[in-house]
Amino acid sequence: MGWMDDRLAELIAAGDEITADTVTDNGRRTVDPLHGANGPQSAIGSRFRLWASEGLIVRTGRVVKSKAPKRKGGMIQIWEPTTRGITWARDRTEPE
Repeated sequence: MGWMDDRLAELIAAGDEITADTVTDNGRRTVDPLHGANGPQSAIGSRFRLWASEGLIVRTGRVVKSKAPKRKGGMIQIWEPTTRGITWARDRTEPE
């Protein structure tokens, strides 16, 4: 999911908070516009797990209510970049 990686890099480079809402622009950017049960939209959670396993982000232990309409105020994790994530984002966002 190239757009999600690009968005994560932008958020890290800008020093912005990292949540599913900030990555998806409060649900406006989607993988599955229909939000089907067990559908492609679960790719967003999978991407967060991948980024964490790659050492780019870590959980802060804090949660906030989602602003995405389809989430109906459900709680979402707040993440922060690791040193590796900051380097990855810099390499991805800075011009050559």
